[in-house]
This record gives sequence, C-alpha cells and structure tokens, in this order.
Amino acid sequence: SNALHALMSASRDMETASMLVECGVDGFAKNDDNKSPLSMAVETLPQLAEKLLASKSRFEYRWWGKDLYWYSFDGVVFPLDGLTRPLTFASRGGASLSLEQLIAANEAKQLLSVPIVRSLLRRKWRTFGESVYRRRWVQYLGLVASANAILLLPSVDSTGFVLASVAMTVLWYLFLSLETNEIQRNGMRTHFSSFWNLLDAFNLVGIPGLPLLRLLEDQAQLIDQPLISSLVGGGFVEQLGGVLQISMALRALQYASLVRALGPLLVTVGGMVDDVKSLFGVYVVVFVGFANAFLVLFTLSGQPVEYSDILAKQLLWLLNSVELDLFDRLSGDVALAANAIFWAYILISYFVLLNLLIAIFNSTFDKVQKNAFNEWLFLRLETLIEYEAQSENTRGLIAFYEELGRRNNQRSVEPEEGGD
Repeated sequence: SNALHALMSASRDMETASMLVECGVDGFAKNDDNKSPLSMAVETLPQLAEKLLASKSRFEYRWWGKDLYWYSFDGVVFPLDGLTRPLTFASRGGASLSLEQLIAANEAKQLLSVPIVRSLLRRKWRTFGESVYRRRWVQYLGLVASANAILLLPSVDSTGFVLASVAMTVLWYLFLSLETNEIQRNGMRTHFSSFWNLLDAFNLVGIPGLPLLRLLEDQAQLIDQPLISSLVGGGFVEQLGGVLQISMALRALQYASLVRALGPLLVTVGGMVDDVKSLFGVYVVVFVGFANAFLVLFTLSGQPVEYSDILAKQLLWLLNSVELDLFDRLSGDVALAANAIFWAYILISYFVLLNLLIAIFNSTFDKVQKNAFNEWLFLRLETLIEYEAQSENTRGLIAFYEELGRRNNQRSVEPEEGGD
C-alpha cells in the first residue's frame, strides 16, 4: 500500500489526495487487497478518480479536423487477465470488478465525461457492442413482427400463421435463454429491480400464449370446457394482444435509446418525467381536496354521489369537456355553492398546472439536458457490461482488446461524437 491507499481508507480528503498525486504517488498501484487508489476513489471519492483518469489522456492537437489524443490504459484496463478479461479490482463488497463495472455499480456518472473513459466506451461500442446490438435489435423486430402476424392473420390454418408461430418460438427461445443467463449471473432480486427486465419477463410470459390462445379460440366450439370457452370468448386474446403491443413498443423505445441520434433526447424526456412525478404530487393534493369538497356538499344536501364519478368529472373538466349535469340534482344555495367550488377548482387547477409547466421547462429541463449525454453514456455502459458477460460475444471482445492494445500509450485520432 502507498500513501493514497492509506488516505482513501481514512480521511478521503480531496486536497490532500491531490497533493499526493502531484508529488508522484502512484494512483494506479494495487495493494495486497487487490485495490488501487483509483478503484477506491471510484467508490468513495469520485473527484479523485476523475483527476487520476484525466492523467491517463492528453490532447495533442487537431489533425485534419480530428482531435489527436494520447491515451494510456495501463492500470485502467491493462494488463488483461487472459484474452477478454480486463484488469479487475476488489470492491467494498469483495467482488472482483473491472473499472467499468465499478463505475456502473457506484453510478459514478461524472467519470463518463473524462476523455479516456469516453474513448474506451466509444471504441468498445464500435468494435464490439454495435454488432451485438444490431443482432439483438433485428431479433427483437422479428419477434414483434411474428407476434403481430399471429394476432392479425385471419386463419390459424394458413401457412403464414404456421411460419409466424415457428419464427416466434425460435426467437422467443433466444430471448428466454438470454434472460435466464442474466438471472443466473445477477440473481433474481437484482435482475428484477429493473423496470426493463420486468417488462422483458412480461413479454416472455405473454408472447408464447398468443398462438395457443388463437388455436383455442378457433377450436372453442369443439372444446366442452367452460373455463376455456370463457377465456377465449371474453376478448382475452384481444386484451392480451393490446397490452403486449404497448409493452413491446416500450421495450423497442429502450433499444432505440442506445442510438446516438435518439439516446440523449430520450434520456432528457425520461429525466423530465421523473421530475414531473414529484411536482405532480402538488397538484394531486389540489385535485383530491376539491373532490372531497364536492363529496361533502352532495352528501350533506341529501344527494349522495359516487366518489369515482366526481373524480371522472374533474378529469373531464381539465380536458375542456365542461358538462355540469352533475349539479342538476342540486338547487338553491347548494347549487350556487357547487358552481362556486367548480370555478375555484378550474382557476386553481390551471394556475397550479401552468406554474408546474413553467418550472419543468425552466429548471428541470435545463438540469436534465445538462446531464443527458452522461446519462445516455451510462445506459451504453450498462449495455456493454451485459454484452461482455455473454460467452457468445467472445470473438468481438478479443478484437476490441487487440485494437485497444495497439493504441495503448500511443497517439490516436479521436472520431467525432456524432459518428456514434
């Protein structure tokens, strides 16, 4: 261990750490616990990790409109353990993780703006990840197309239905194998903590039921089973198909978010939605408060009304569908009070919603857009880690690390961001 190891185990003071780095203390040396100051900093002091990683790259000059950088991946990726296993470090939890896995596990997204990390991810995507992504994307589109064909073809006896069912079964099995391997690798609790993995599980459970339900629907008159008859005769196939269309479209959107042209925009929109959820809670208080006011008014006047009817009316009023037939049963001062509450509800609702909209497009949009590119890179990072863990991608990984080895401690032209 050196002085930086001791510092990271104790005070974790950035000023002292910077002084030690400037005095020449090695920030990439491993100790007997298989930890380096860099790996420890990723977990506990990202500012130091950023400083150390920045020292591994150097901008040289512009050459024919391209940025020329010098990079050193020693202590970051190299030396490799075998052909496809990068340098690993012991994490706080005792796991042996690469630098990329440490960044992902600790959500150290600010490190993705460091040139060497950004170059590493860009080159890995181009050499290895992009081909895996395209293959997975084509397979997913094939799964969606075959599921749609099963739903839309009029006859289950047609050749098209049989071919669509066979194609769907093959593609479904491929995705099921990937999902099973991920569960075994990450554990069920960790795996299903992700919304996208839950969506995948729903699709994998629902899609194989489509051809079976279509066949049962076709043979319903010949099967004397009340349960089956009620299942296929109650519009269940149509309902399942509709829900699957929405879930598959959402999953396709997640695939699309990995593309450079769409990813940062979709991340910005997603970040705004997350912030809107907390802001929208303010309006929910107003909405429920007025619903309770209407409920009390109708109940005390001897004209009880369902709470759900009040909520439905309030939503319609917000959407500019103003019908006051709910007040027809009221008279006199009670009717005047109901109308007064109605106008107060409209004015306060629009005032609150307008101010929420202004807040979203001022502070929230600026904040989310500022970090959108790093958030998008983090999505790519997680995807690359997932691809790297799959044994069928070994050939692409070997090619990537061979190229990275040739560029190690060398000058190299850095392609433009737009090329991704």
